[in-house]
Amino acid sequence: MSQEGRKTINTLADKIKTDYFNIKKIRIEGHTDRIGTHEYNDRLSEARARTVANRIKAINPGVRIEARGMGERYPVKKGCKGETATPELIECLAPNRRVSIEIIGIQNDAQ
Repeated sequence: MSQEGRKTINTLADKIKTDYFNIKKIRIEGHTDRIGTHEYNDRLSEARARTVANRIKAINPGVRIEARGMGERYPVKKGCKGETATPELIECLAPNRRVSIEIIGIQNDAQ
């Protein structure tokens, strides 16, 4: 996880503590781009989701978290040309390498 990613997750984990009084669960999904095999991308996306889940859990130990890998199945960026991992293709597909987080619960009324 990058320094920026760690900072974002730490900020989110702190916000969960202060902004929610009842969290049913947090759903975390890891995603990859289409470069690599399906098996590799499934493992990589699962590892991304687990890394984020473990960080949130370390700051909020009582929260129920579902973490799963989605591989390359749900790209947000389409239309990138090529099959070989050129710098241009890697850059074009960058938005697909991500983790999405959904918090299911009740926020404090003050928000």
